[in-house]
Amino acid sequence: MILKELWNTLKLEFGHKSASDFCSRVFDTIELISQCPFAGSKYNEKRRIRSLLITQNTRLLYRVKTDTVIILKLLDTRRHSV
Repeated sequence: MILKELWNTLKLEFGHKSASDFCSRVFDTIELISQCPFAGSKYNEKRRIRSLLITQNTRLLYRVKTDTVIILKLLDTRRHSV
């Protein structure tokens, strides 16, 4: 449900192709961590959070617990000036 809402928002903002490309990258990244949960770099070692780059400006943050991968968020890595 959340990914469908994300796709709809991206489609309105950036068009069908960009939305499809981005969601495809998200699914590919999820597939990768389902096969190799420790493929991502350590993002916050204390909280056991790992990350993988999806696009130049987006990281997927996740946590591995026993045999489960928990997707925490998609992080916009751009710096916003005030």
